[in-house]
Amino acid sequence: MIYTVGLRTTYEQYFAHCSNPQKLGKRMEGGETYPGGSVWQTRKEAQDYLERTKQSDFAVYGVLADWDTQTEPSENEWNNLLVTSPLVCI
Repeated sequence: MIYTVGLRTTYEQYFAHCSNPQKLGKRMEGGETYPGGSVWQTRKEAQDYLERTKQSDFAVYGVLADWDTQTEPSENEWNNLLVTSPLVCI
């Protein structure tokens, strides 16, 4: 499992109303490439990011994906998810 962050109210609604919540992976959108959702290798890294950026309305969620084969480094301090993967509430 790897980890992502999301707006707490939005993700809670997503989990409540979707039987198969997923984090989007890299894909084409309207002729442009979406790089994939932001992910961290550990829960602590994702939580540290939220604390550093003072995003108290966000929370950490699990993503059922493999760090080594299903993500790639981004220009930011996280990796981008390459394949759409299941989200889990942790």
